Amino acid sequence: MTMTAAHLWTLQVATIDPPTLESLTDILSQGERERAARFRFERDRRAFVAAHGLVRRALSRSSPSVHPHEWRFAGTAIDRPEVFGPAPGALPHFNLSRTAEVVACIVSAEAACGVDVQAMPPSLDLQLLSRDVLTRAERAELATLGPDQQRERFLRLWTLKEAYSKARGLGTSLPFNRVAFRWQDGAIRLEPRPTEPWTFAQWPTEPAHILSVAVHSAAVRWIRHVGLDCHTAA
Repeated sequence: MTMTAAHLWTLQVATIDPPTLESLTDILSQGERERAARFRFERDRRAFVAAHGLVRRALSRSSPSVHPHEWRFAGTAIDRPEVFGPAPGALPHFNLSRTAEVVACIVSAEAACGVDVQAMPPSLDLQLLSRDVLTRAERAELATLGPDQQRERFLRLWTLKEAYSKARGLGTSLPFNRVAFRWQDGAIRLEPRPTEPWTFAQWPTEPAHILSVAVHSAAVRWIRHVGLDCHTAA
């Protein structure tokens, strides 16, 4: 079976020193720099610069002939950014997710992909959120768990559904409470079972985040990058 390579990058915003932040700012487009300047709070500006600079560096690691500053993006009908140029031939797929503390980017030259990262908050209104996010069976299973387990399980399901929806290019149009995920034999399964192949994975990410990914492929070789340059294969 042919393996699809998927590069997953994660970066803790707090680890970025001023020279690195400046170097990331330098590779942004003029429009991205203007958007960054409009943020009221410094932590939000740092997270934006980190996320969009990381995307550009990650894409150039996939296509070394293209300088990070040269990448151009176009929004889809649901405002999902996709690579528009300038690499000749097939363009890489990517997706981005960020919080104030962690940014994550997935890149695949071969298949559509999605990523979602969420912080583990001390509390959640699960009764309210679950109605729109979880299926009836998932809500029933959630009710059998303790409070901390409920919060973690909800976020694991929520991020999987977000990553899957983003990979399909559906945004908020995917009815989360009609698709279910379950864990079976060490793998993450989607129900109803899709007619096309999908692979899902999930990891805890410091500090106290849940990260989920979805790739439109039956078999995936994950390459996980931590920070801007170092990486560990998984």
